[in-house]
Amino acid sequence: MPSLFVILIFSIIVLGFANIQLKANHLSKSYKTYDDEKFYITGRVKGIDYNYRGMPRLMLSEVEDFDGNKIGDKVRVSLMSKKGVPSIGSCVEMVALFRPPLQPVMVGGYQFNRKYFFEGLNAVGSSASRALETECKSGYGIKDRMVIYVADMRQRIVARIAKILPEDQASITSALVAGEKGLINNNLYNNYRDSGLAHFLSISGLHMSMIAGLMFFMVRLVVAAIPPIALRYDGKKISAVFAIIMSFVYLLISGAEIPAQRAFIMTTIVLIGVLVSRRAISIKTISWAALIILIISPQALIGASFQMSFAAVVCLIAFYERYASSLSKFLN
Repeated sequence: MPSLFVILIFSIIVLGFANIQLKANHLSKSYKTYDDEKFYITGRVKGIDYNYRGMPRLMLSEVEDFDGNKIGDKVRVSLMSKKGVPSIGSCVEMVALFRPPLQPVMVGGYQFNRKYFFEGLNAVGSSASRALETECKSGYGIKDRMVIYVADMRQRIVARIAKILPEDQASITSALVAGEKGLINNNLYNNYRDSGLAHFLSISGLHMSMIAGLMFFMVRLVVAAIPPIALRYDGKKISAVFAIIMSFVYLLISGAEIPAQRAFIMTTIVLIGVLVSRRAISIKTISWAALIILIISPQALIGASFQMSFAAVVCLIAFYERYASSLSKFLN
Protein backbone atom coordinates (compact mmCIF):
# COMPACT_ATOMS: atom_id res chain seq x y z
CA MET A 1 0.00 0.00 0.00
CA PRO A 2 2.71 2.59 0.83
CA SER A 3 4.50 1.77 -2.43
CA LEU A 4 1.30 2.34 -4.43
CA PHE A 5 0.86 5.69 -2.70
CA VAL A 6 4.42 6.71 -3.63
CA ILE A 7 3.84 5.63 -7.24
CA LEU A 8 0.60 7.64 -7.34
CA ILE A 9 2.30 10.78 -6.02
CA PHE A 10 5.18 10.36 -8.47
CA SER A 11 2.73 9.84 -11.36
CA ILE A 12 0.82 13.02 -10.47
CA ILE A 13 4.08 15.00 -10.43
CA VAL A 14 5.12 13.57 -13.82
CA LEU A 15 1.70 14.35 -15.32
CA GLY A 16 1.93 17.89 -13.96
CA PHE A 17 5.30 18.45 -15.65
CA ALA A 18 3.96 16.92 -18.86
CA ASN A 19 0.92 19.21 -18.74
CA ILE A 20 2.94 22.41 -18.42
CA GLN A 21 5.43 21.25 -21.06
CA LEU A 22 2.68 20.49 -23.59
CA LYS A 23 1.06 23.86 -22.94
CA ALA A 24 4.37 25.69 -23.31
CA ASN A 25 5.12 23.89 -26.58
CA HIS A 26 1.66 24.71 -27.92
CA LEU A 27 1.93 28.42 -27.05
CA SER A 28 5.48 28.74 -28.36
CA LYS A 29 4.31 27.92 -31.90
CA SER A 30 2.47 31.23 -32.20
CA TYR A 31 4.44 33.37 -29.73
CA LYS A 32 6.32 36.36 -31.17
CA THR A 33 8.26 39.27 -29.75
CA TYR A 34 8.91 42.68 -31.26
CA ASP A 35 11.75 45.11 -30.60
CA ASP A 36 10.18 48.58 -30.69
CA GLU A 37 8.54 47.98 -34.07
CA LYS A 38 5.75 50.15 -35.44
CA PHE A 39 2.91 48.70 -37.53
CA TYR A 40 -0.31 49.89 -39.11
CA ILE A 41 -2.64 47.20 -37.78
CA THR A 42 -6.23 46.05 -38.02
CA GLY A 43 -7.99 43.76 -35.54
CA ARG A 44 -11.18 42.94 -33.67
CA VAL A 45 -11.75 44.29 -30.15
CA LYS A 46 -12.41 41.33 -27.83
CA GLY A 47 -12.05 43.14 -24.53
CA ILE A 48 -11.19 46.41 -22.81
CA ASP A 49 -9.44 46.97 -19.50
CA TYR A 50 -7.32 49.74 -17.98
CA ASN A 51 -3.63 50.13 -17.16
CA TYR A 52 -2.19 51.53 -13.95
CA ARG A 53 -2.68 55.11 -15.23
CA GLY A 54 -6.37 54.47 -15.92
CA MET A 55 -5.91 54.51 -19.71
CA PRO A 56 -7.98 52.03 -21.74
CA ARG A 57 -6.28 48.97 -23.24
CA LEU A 58 -7.73 47.05 -26.16
CA MET A 59 -7.44 43.28 -26.37
CA LEU A 60 -7.37 42.55 -30.10
CA SER A 61 -7.71 39.34 -32.08
CA GLU A 62 -7.17 38.52 -35.76
CA VAL A 63 -4.50 41.24 -35.89
CA GLU A 64 -2.82 41.93 -39.25
CA ASP A 65 -0.47 44.61 -40.57
CA PHE A 66 -1.06 46.84 -43.60
CA ASP A 67 0.12 44.12 -46.00
CA GLY A 68 -2.16 41.47 -44.50
CA ASN A 69 0.62 39.68 -42.61
CA LYS A 70 -0.56 38.11 -39.37
CA ILE A 71 0.66 39.83 -36.18
CA GLY A 72 -1.05 37.49 -33.72
CA ASP A 73 -4.30 36.01 -32.40
CA LYS A 74 -4.11 37.96 -29.14
CA VAL A 75 -2.58 41.44 -28.97
CA ARG A 76 -2.95 44.15 -26.31
CA VAL A 77 -2.65 47.82 -27.20
CA SER A 78 -2.86 50.74 -24.75
CA LEU A 79 -4.65 53.81 -26.08
CA MET A 80 -3.28 57.31 -25.54
CA SER A 81 -6.68 58.87 -24.84
CA LYS A 82 -9.87 57.99 -22.99
CA LYS A 83 -11.92 59.57 -25.78
CA GLY A 84 -13.15 57.68 -28.81
CA VAL A 85 -12.73 54.22 -27.28
CA PRO A 86 -14.15 51.67 -29.77
CA SER A 87 -16.93 49.30 -28.78
CA ILE A 88 -16.26 45.66 -27.96
CA GLY A 89 -16.82 43.40 -30.97
CA SER A 90 -15.97 46.11 -33.50
CA CYS A 91 -12.94 46.08 -35.79
CA VAL A 92 -10.36 48.87 -35.60
CA GLU A 93 -7.31 50.16 -37.40
CA MET A 94 -4.46 52.19 -35.93
CA VAL A 95 -0.73 52.72 -35.81
CA ALA A 96 0.74 50.74 -32.91
CA LEU A 97 4.20 50.50 -31.42
CA PHE A 98 5.02 47.03 -30.11
CA ARG A 99 7.73 46.55 -27.50
CA PRO A 100 9.50 43.44 -26.17
CA PRO A 101 7.97 41.91 -23.01
CA LEU A 102 9.19 43.45 -19.76
CA GLN A 103 11.97 41.48 -18.09
CA PRO A 104 12.24 41.10 -14.29
CA VAL A 105 13.78 44.24 -12.79
CA MET A 106 15.58 42.18 -10.14
CA VAL A 107 16.52 38.59 -9.42
CA GLY A 108 13.37 36.78 -8.38
CA GLY A 109 11.23 39.74 -9.49
CA TYR A 110 7.86 39.51 -11.18
CA GLN A 111 8.12 38.01 -14.66
CA PHE A 112 5.79 39.93 -16.97
CA ASN A 113 7.25 38.12 -19.98
CA ARG A 114 6.28 34.76 -18.47
CA LYS A 115 2.79 36.05 -17.69
CA TYR A 116 2.29 37.34 -21.24
CA PHE A 117 3.54 34.06 -22.71
CA PHE A 118 1.09 31.86 -20.81
CA GLU A 119 -1.75 34.31 -21.43
CA GLY A 120 -1.08 33.81 -25.14
CA LEU A 121 -0.32 37.49 -25.75
CA ASN A 122 1.55 37.66 -29.04
CA ALA A 123 2.40 41.34 -28.66
CA VAL A 124 2.01 44.20 -26.19
CA GLY A 125 2.29 47.85 -27.10
CA SER A 126 0.72 51.27 -27.29
CA SER A 127 -1.14 53.20 -29.96
CA ALA A 128 0.60 55.94 -31.93
CA SER A 129 -2.65 57.16 -33.45
CA ARG A 130 -6.39 57.12 -32.81
CA ALA A 131 -8.18 53.77 -32.98
CA LEU A 132 -10.60 54.11 -35.90
CA GLU A 133 -13.49 51.68 -36.27
CA THR A 134 -13.54 49.89 -39.61
CA GLU A 135 -15.49 47.16 -41.35
CA CYS A 136 -14.70 43.62 -40.22
CA LYS A 137 -13.35 41.23 -42.84
CA SER A 138 -15.09 38.18 -41.38
CA GLY A 139 -17.65 37.10 -38.80
CA TYR A 140 -16.93 35.19 -35.61
CA GLY A 141 -18.00 31.91 -34.07
CA ILE A 142 -20.02 31.01 -31.00
CA LYS A 143 -16.98 30.99 -28.69
CA ASP A 144 -15.90 34.46 -29.79
CA ARG A 145 -19.47 35.70 -29.44
CA MET A 146 -19.56 34.50 -25.82
CA VAL A 147 -16.18 36.10 -25.02
CA ILE A 148 -17.23 39.40 -26.60
CA TYR A 149 -20.64 39.31 -24.87
CA VAL A 150 -19.08 38.81 -21.42
CA ALA A 151 -16.43 41.49 -22.05
CA ASP A 152 -19.09 43.92 -23.26
CA MET A 153 -21.24 43.19 -20.20
CA ARG A 154 -18.28 43.89 -17.88
CA GLN A 155 -17.58 47.15 -19.71
CA ARG A 156 -21.20 48.26 -19.42
CA ILE A 157 -21.22 47.49 -15.70
CA VAL A 158 -18.04 49.53 -15.15
CA ALA A 159 -19.44 52.43 -17.20
CA ARG A 160 -22.72 52.33 -15.29
CA ILE A 161 -20.92 52.38 -11.94
CA ALA A 162 -18.80 55.34 -13.09
CA LYS A 163 -21.96 57.31 -13.97
CA ILE A 164 -23.66 56.76 -10.61
CA LEU A 165 -20.85 57.03 -8.05
CA PRO A 166 -18.06 59.57 -7.42
CA GLU A 167 -14.70 58.71 -8.97
CA ASP A 168 -12.98 57.06 -5.98
CA GLN A 169 -16.04 55.10 -4.87
CA ALA A 170 -16.70 54.05 -8.47
CA SER A 171 -13.17 52.71 -8.89
CA ILE A 172 -13.41 50.59 -5.72
CA THR A 173 -16.87 49.35 -6.66
CA SER A 174 -15.64 48.42 -10.15
CA ALA A 175 -12.83 46.40 -8.57
CA LEU A 176 -15.23 44.54 -6.26
CA VAL A 177 -17.97 43.94 -8.84
CA ALA A 178 -16.13 43.55 -12.16
CA GLY A 179 -12.56 42.89 -11.05
CA GLU A 180 -11.35 46.09 -12.75
CA LYS A 181 -8.61 47.55 -10.55
CA GLY A 182 -6.98 49.74 -13.20
CA LEU A 183 -9.31 52.66 -12.44
CA ILE A 184 -8.15 53.01 -8.81
CA ASN A 185 -5.80 55.97 -8.49
CA ASN A 186 -2.34 55.27 -7.09
CA ASN A 187 -2.80 57.23 -3.84
CA LEU A 188 -5.98 55.37 -2.96
CA TYR A 189 -4.46 52.01 -3.87
CA ASN A 190 -1.36 52.77 -1.77
CA ASN A 191 -3.63 53.61 1.17
CA TYR A 192 -5.20 50.16 0.89
CA ARG A 193 -1.75 48.57 0.71
CA ASP A 194 -0.43 50.50 3.71
CA SER A 195 -3.47 49.53 5.77
CA GLY A 196 -3.05 45.85 4.86
CA LEU A 197 -6.45 45.73 3.13
CA ALA A 198 -5.36 45.53 -0.51
CA HIS A 199 -6.40 41.86 -0.68
CA PHE A 200 -10.04 42.93 -0.29
CA LEU A 201 -9.82 44.44 -3.78
CA SER A 202 -9.01 41.02 -5.27
CA ILE A 203 -12.16 38.98 -5.85
CA SER A 204 -11.88 35.71 -3.95
CA GLY A 205 -13.70 33.64 -1.33
CA LEU A 206 -15.12 36.57 0.65
CA HIS A 207 -16.82 38.10 -2.38
CA MET A 208 -17.94 34.80 -3.94
CA SER A 209 -19.41 33.49 -0.68
CA MET A 210 -21.26 36.78 -0.11
CA ILE A 211 -22.83 36.65 -3.58
CA ALA A 212 -23.69 32.94 -3.32
CA GLY A 213 -24.95 33.31 0.25
CA LEU A 214 -27.09 36.34 -0.59
CA MET A 215 -28.70 34.52 -3.53
CA PHE A 216 -29.13 31.33 -1.46
CA PHE A 217 -31.00 33.06 1.38
CA MET A 218 -33.03 35.33 -0.90
CA VAL A 219 -34.32 32.40 -2.97
CA ARG A 220 -34.97 30.34 0.15
CA LEU A 221 -36.95 33.22 1.64
CA VAL A 222 -39.05 33.50 -1.52
CA VAL A 223 -39.65 29.73 -1.63
CA ALA A 224 -40.66 29.71 2.06
CA ALA A 225 -43.14 32.52 1.37
CA ILE A 226 -44.98 30.40 -1.24
CA PRO A 227 -46.61 27.47 0.67
CA PRO A 228 -47.46 25.26 -2.39
CA ILE A 229 -43.77 25.26 -3.44
CA ALA A 230 -42.35 25.11 0.09
CA LEU A 231 -44.48 22.05 0.99
CA ARG A 232 -43.70 20.16 -2.21
CA TYR A 233 -40.03 20.94 -2.88
CA ASP A 234 -36.87 21.28 -0.79
CA GLY A 235 -36.25 25.01 -0.67
CA LYS A 236 -32.63 24.50 0.35
CA LYS A 237 -31.84 22.59 -2.87
CA ILE A 238 -33.66 25.09 -5.08
CA SER A 239 -31.67 27.88 -3.43
CA ALA A 240 -28.41 25.99 -4.00
CA VAL A 241 -29.08 25.74 -7.76
CA PHE A 242 -29.72 29.48 -8.06
CA ALA A 243 -26.65 30.23 -5.92
CA ILE A 244 -24.44 28.15 -8.25
CA ILE A 245 -25.81 29.98 -11.30
CA MET A 246 -25.26 33.38 -9.67
CA SER A 247 -21.73 32.42 -8.62
CA PHE A 248 -20.91 31.44 -12.21
CA VAL A 249 -22.25 34.75 -13.55
CA TYR A 250 -20.17 36.63 -10.98
CA LEU A 251 -17.09 34.59 -11.95
CA LEU A 252 -17.51 35.67 -15.58
CA ILE A 253 -18.14 39.31 -14.70
CA SER A 254 -15.17 39.44 -12.31
CA GLY A 255 -12.64 38.40 -14.97
CA ALA A 256 -12.08 34.87 -13.58
CA GLU A 257 -8.71 35.41 -11.91
CA ILE A 258 -7.11 32.49 -10.02
CA PRO A 259 -8.52 33.41 -6.54
CA ALA A 260 -11.99 33.83 -8.07
CA GLN A 261 -11.72 30.44 -9.82
CA ARG A 262 -10.68 28.79 -6.56
CA ALA A 263 -13.55 30.43 -4.69
CA PHE A 264 -16.07 29.49 -7.36
CA ILE A 265 -15.02 25.82 -7.44
CA MET A 266 -15.10 25.53 -3.65
CA THR A 267 -18.44 27.34 -3.42
CA THR A 268 -19.90 25.11 -6.11
CA ILE A 269 -18.69 21.95 -4.36
CA VAL A 270 -20.23 23.12 -1.08
CA LEU A 271 -23.54 23.87 -2.83
CA ILE A 272 -23.46 20.52 -4.62
CA GLY A 273 -23.07 19.02 -1.16
CA VAL A 274 -26.32 20.77 -0.23
CA LEU A 275 -27.99 19.25 -3.32
CA VAL A 276 -26.94 15.71 -2.36
CA SER A 277 -27.47 16.28 1.40
CA ARG A 278 -23.82 16.01 2.34
CA ARG A 279 -21.41 18.32 4.13
CA ALA A 280 -18.65 19.44 1.77
CA ILE A 281 -16.45 21.68 3.94
CA SER A 282 -13.23 19.69 4.14
CA ILE A 283 -9.67 19.66 2.89
CA LYS A 284 -10.91 17.59 -0.06
CA THR A 285 -12.85 20.61 -1.32
CA ILE A 286 -9.78 22.79 -1.75
CA SER A 287 -7.82 19.80 -3.10
CA TRP A 288 -10.33 19.45 -5.94
CA ALA A 289 -10.19 23.20 -6.57
CA ALA A 290 -6.38 23.07 -6.80
CA LEU A 291 -6.46 20.03 -9.10
CA ILE A 292 -8.95 21.59 -11.53
CA ILE A 293 -7.11 24.92 -11.69
CA LEU A 294 -3.70 23.30 -12.18
CA ILE A 295 -5.00 21.07 -14.97
CA ILE A 296 -6.32 24.15 -16.80
CA SER A 297 -3.54 26.58 -15.81
CA PRO A 298 -0.50 24.63 -14.56
CA GLN A 299 1.64 27.79 -14.71
CA ALA A 300 -0.38 29.21 -11.80
CA LEU A 301 1.41 26.92 -9.33
CA ILE A 302 4.40 29.24 -8.80
CA GLY A 303 2.31 32.42 -8.77
CA ALA A 304 1.84 34.41 -5.57
CA SER A 305 -1.90 34.67 -6.21
CA PHE A 306 -2.33 30.88 -6.27
CA GLN A 307 0.00 30.20 -3.34
CA MET A 308 -1.37 32.86 -0.99
CA SER A 309 -5.01 32.15 -1.81
CA PHE A 310 -4.73 28.41 -1.29
CA ALA A 311 -2.39 28.63 1.71
CA ALA A 312 -4.84 30.89 3.57
CA VAL A 313 -7.83 28.65 2.87
CA VAL A 314 -5.93 25.45 3.75
CA CYS A 315 -5.05 26.96 7.15
CA LEU A 316 -8.67 27.97 7.79
CA ILE A 317 -10.05 24.55 6.86
CA ALA A 318 -7.35 22.72 8.84
CA PHE A 319 -8.17 24.82 11.92
CA TYR A 320 -11.90 24.16 11.43
CA GLU A 321 -11.46 20.40 11.09
CA ARG A 322 -9.18 20.23 14.12
CA TYR A 323 -11.05 22.47 16.55
CA ALA A 324 -14.67 22.62 15.30
CA SER A 325 -15.96 20.07 17.80
CA SER A 326 -14.07 21.68 20.71
CA LEU A 327 -15.39 25.13 19.84
CA SER A 328 -18.92 23.76 19.50
CA LYS A 329 -18.76 22.20 22.97
CA PHE A 330 -17.29 25.39 24.41
CA LEU A 331 -20.02 27.59 22.91
CA ASN A 332 -22.78 25.22 24.01
